[in-house]
Amino acid sequence: MMHGASEKIAVSEAQRKRLERFFDKLSTPHFFKIEMVISKLQQLFDLCRIDYVTPLRCFDPAFDLAEEAGKDNPPEFRAAALPGLGAFIQDFYYLGHDFSVSKSMAYAMVALYELRPNKGEHPGELVDHLRTVNSILKHRLNTAILLNFYRILQDNPKADMKKARIRSDSLAIYIANITAVFKSNQRRIQYELVNEEMAAEIPRLFDNQPMEDLAGYNVSSSTLLQTIFETAFYWVIPLQVLNKFTELYFSENVRTLLEDFYQNGLFWNHNYQKSFSLSVAQCSRTRERIALFEHSFMPGGENYDVITAIQETDVYKRPSAEKMTLRIHGVNDTARLILEEETMRLFSLHEKIKEIFDDMKKKEPAIISNLRMLVLDNIEKKNQLESEMPKWALFFDLIQHYTTISPLSRG
Repeated sequence: MMHGASEKIAVSEAQRKRLERFFDKLSTPHFFKIEMVISKLQQLFDLCRIDYVTPLRCFDPAFDLAEEAGKDNPPEFRAAALPGLGAFIQDFYYLGHDFSVSKSMAYAMVALYELRPNKGEHPGELVDHLRTVNSILKHRLNTAILLNFYRILQDNPKADMKKARIRSDSLAIYIANITAVFKSNQRRIQYELVNEEMAAEIPRLFDNQPMEDLAGYNVSSSTLLQTIFETAFYWVIPLQVLNKFTELYFSENVRTLLEDFYQNGLFWNHNYQKSFSLSVAQCSRTRERIALFEHSFMPGGENYDVITAIQETDVYKRPSAEKMTLRIHGVNDTARLILEEETMRLFSLHEKIKEIFDDMKKKEPAIISNLRMLVLDNIEKKNQLESEMPKWALFFDLIQHYTTISPLSRG
């Protein structure tokens, strides 16, 4: 193994050990307290999303939130029938039972507020608002008052309301996300190691002819994905190899030769003829399938959102790293499927071609009775394909290096 590869493996292992130590530190009481504050912030967020306008209109039917915005003109409070407030009471109790604003929450809110690009109020005004909210929760809409209202509505002194279960899973989600990113980076390093090992073999396969980038699914896009979202395209190089291989070694000459074999050949076994014909037809569509995959990254294509995500300069408009990791996982699965299926089709055809070439050497061909006549009519094409068969073997050996990560059956 190359020196650079050994260094990458050592770095990856050291990172894994550091990550384990970091996760151990997250299990301390200090972080559990932070997690509780985060869960309370989520509870406050849910409380803020409740419809407060409808219950206010029970007291002041003319109240209009849009008209009152920015005015010091509170709604009138007239006597209101309690049944009209039933839904609000249940919603508020469900989300806000036993809720209060702590100092830790206030500090967290201010910290979050400071992250906003366009700040309107002074942080001190935000703290004043939180004090007001806390006062209302403590003296006007506390658990006991809401429950008594509900019992009056139900005419049942023992009636009770449902309470939301406060989830404290922020740390678990954070650990899961960090673990997913780490595993993604490990997979990327694995593929980079394979690419490095194959760097010397690819020029030999193509006689130093350069490989063309695929549209969308290429090294440039993968680098941006890694920089912005800590994920990457894993199958760029092998797909390029597949595309270049079919261009050079499944050329028009080769296709017409093979088509002549199944169209004009007198096969002893009709099923073998059908199987051979199907293999040629399938391999003839490999580049078309790759082209369709490339087209999916164009405007209107199913993968165009990936391109817009890496081109988006506003960090607040970008999708989250977690969402993009899942998204790219799906794209990589599609690329892997194309690679594996098309390589298996080429391998199946390769085996049949070898059988026919071996049959050609026999005194009495056992597959195609008029094989020698067909070969004489296409001698240059036959010689070309026969001379390129070692390249086919090299191609399969090269692709097999990638299938140690995603096994490719060659049976």
